[in-house]
Amino acid sequence: PGRSPVEHLFATDVRFSPDGRYAITAEEHVHRVKVWDVAGGRLLVDRGHRPGSLRVAFHPDGRRVAVAEDFRVRVYE
Repeated sequence: PGRSPVEHLFATDVRFSPDGRYAITAEEHVHRVKVWDVAGGRLLVDRGHRPGSLRVAFHPDGRRVAVAEDFRVRVYE
């Protein structure tokens, strides 16, 4: 059977959406934030960020995510 790319992920922070359908990961070593379809293991969004500490969170409505990079927080829909 094929392997999901999620199995090979080195993430420094992982959060699941309130409904469990999506996961957002932060990869500090490569300065990336990614959004995944949990059921299918598909990468939906791959966004670069500045070097530094990355943390991620879903808004309770599941439609927005917050990304904290050192001294800044960005919110995406």
